[in-house]
Amino acid sequence: MTAPIQIPESVHALLSPSKAHMWLACLGALGAAKGLPQRPPSRYAAEGTAYHDVARRALVEGKDCSAYIGDRYEVEGFKFTVDAENAELAQVYVDAIRAIPGKRFVEVDLEYSGLLGLPKLSNTGQPVAAGTGDCVTIDYENHVIHSDDLKFGKGDVVYASVLRTDGSGLRDPNAQLALYAAAAVERYELLGIEDDWMVKMAIHQPRANGGHYDSFMMTVRDLKAWTAAQKLAANRAYTLWTFGPERVEVGDLTPGEKQCRWCPLSGNCKAQTNQVLSRFPVSSAAAPPSLVTLDDMQLTEALDHADAIEQWLSALRAEALSRALNGHVLPNWKLVEGRRGNRNLNTEGRLQVDATVRAELGIEEPEDPSELTNLEVKDAIDFALGKAAYKPQELLTVAKLQKPLEKRAPQLWALLQQHITQADGKPSLERMEDPRPPMADMRPEFPIAAPGVSSLL
Repeated sequence: MTAPIQIPESVHALLSPSKAHMWLACLGALGAAKGLPQRPPSRYAAEGTAYHDVARRALVEGKDCSAYIGDRYEVEGFKFTVDAENAELAQVYVDAIRAIPGKRFVEVDLEYSGLLGLPKLSNTGQPVAAGTGDCVTIDYENHVIHSDDLKFGKGDVVYASVLRTDGSGLRDPNAQLALYAAAAVERYELLGIEDDWMVKMAIHQPRANGGHYDSFMMTVRDLKAWTAAQKLAANRAYTLWTFGPERVEVGDLTPGEKQCRWCPLSGNCKAQTNQVLSRFPVSSAAAPPSLVTLDDMQLTEALDHADAIEQWLSALRAEALSRALNGHVLPNWKLVEGRRGNRNLNTEGRLQVDATVRAELGIEEPEDPSELTNLEVKDAIDFALGKAAYKPQELLTVAKLQKPLEKRAPQLWALLQQHITQADGKPSLERMEDPRPPMADMRPEFPIAAPGVSSLL
């Protein structure tokens, strides 16, 4: 047995693209968290790293991801064996990249410190502003430079753009994608990229919501302007990191949902706690202005409110969803269709199978070849795939039947569509920046009056 493929731990830049949502929004986060232990590596992130490498090998070696099924990986202490299901998902990204015309560069080192007016290395020798782009493609014919990012997680769905907070309705690029793209433009600009070219930034998330893809386009000129606009924030964030936590004040910290989620200081950040507890009485004496972490008493007082805050948030969300379902318009929020249900195959239905499909399935021809053969759906799949179509005593899910049927019996797969149903996604209340379209009016014919939430506040 061959040894597992070892992927060494990479050295992350201080102002890395993946943390741009944090250091651009909360300028003091890096400095306040300097010296704190980082979050331990997770199995999910390590698995994503392994399948990034599977996709990279497929693109570089001109193979499909299925060629690597059975290969073993070891990433940050976690061990994986490439399986058919995840290889197929990685192949979705590989196929999408191969469909883009132009000159392709895979796993590209991208450095953007110069674009932000920062040094390449910190005083500790750590890269300041750099990252690795999954794929950059230069399409000379259409004057487009593509920057594509593979995300193998399935929990949080990531979008290529964000809605501006100024009420204009305009969108800005996802900061991580924009920094990758800006660095790619700078690196390859001498190859003929002009300011009037378009930049297409795309997220590929094949495991999320049954396969998620999102993209955003802007001109090279506009991308350069966006990058230049980040200089001030980037330099302040780097300066505060250089000073360290002793020089970071509460005013340098800007808590928020995205920047706090993965911040090492989260849960021990006074600015974050002040924001959460602003509607709750906290009786302790004020801490010195320079103190950005909680002392034991402050932590305890905040913890005393934890249950009440969680209950309040849960009730608030339920109330907001109820009102939205009853036709109330909540500013900055909208109802969208949530994740759709699994596809279900009616195996008791019947198919009228002609000679072409009979040949696919190996069914004996009747005396009159033009005669249609009447088969149950389950029997037709059985002819096509045999035991491979079944879990113990039942058919595989539609998602797992799709690929082998498309390859083995494509015409049968087309016939089966009339027997496949899929439940609609349940209503989900999301912020306006969510790119999904709003749902139609969900008000019932006889709406129930929505009670107030004043008792919760």
